[in-house]
Amino acid sequence: MMSGAPGVAGVSIDAERASQKILDELDTDHDGKLSRGELAAVPSIEGHRAWYDADHDGQISAAELAGGLRVIFDPRVALLSAWCEVTRNGRPLPQARVEFVPIKAIAGAIPAASAVTDEQGVAKLAVAPEDLPSNAPTNLPMIRPGLYLVKVTHPNISIPARYNSDTTLGKEVSNHSTAGGPLRIKLTF
Repeated sequence: MMSGAPGVAGVSIDAERASQKILDELDTDHDGKLSRGELAAVPSIEGHRAWYDADHDGQISAAELAGGLRVIFDPRVALLSAWCEVTRNGRPLPQARVEFVPIKAIAGAIPAASAVTDEQGVAKLAVAPEDLPSNAPTNLPMIRPGLYLVKVTHPNISIPARYNSDTTLGKEVSNHSTAGGPLRIKLTF
């Protein structure tokens, strides 16, 4: 995937503060680490748990989480081209609206992004033009790096709440996650 244009400012977040906000919200046993069960509430992190877990103890500490956030919010990467494939029961789902909504701990630092899938079930994610930096390219769909909850709706198909209003879907958008191709979203209902 491609990085944003030169000269466009990256997202500035305090990785330690954001990781502490995530821990404060999710560390229900108050041990200073996030277990697999606690991470279920943030699928964008849980999906890359092994990448964050530097000491391989099966849990993510505040330091490990902050380290991951520093990589995601690399100040040299302002915007990314990211796309996702949406399937329903193994088949492409055209006309689905896909929204990437920032997780609570970083809400306000990055805008949401969205797109509608084409006939192959592909959505090219983009932030609204008014949410782009003033010097960002406008001829390509672009998204800010970040941690997102994913919501999928459809104009003609009733999609279960676990994929939208009570979503259990999440994705990380970074050079790390988009380098291997599309972000896959698989719906089963």
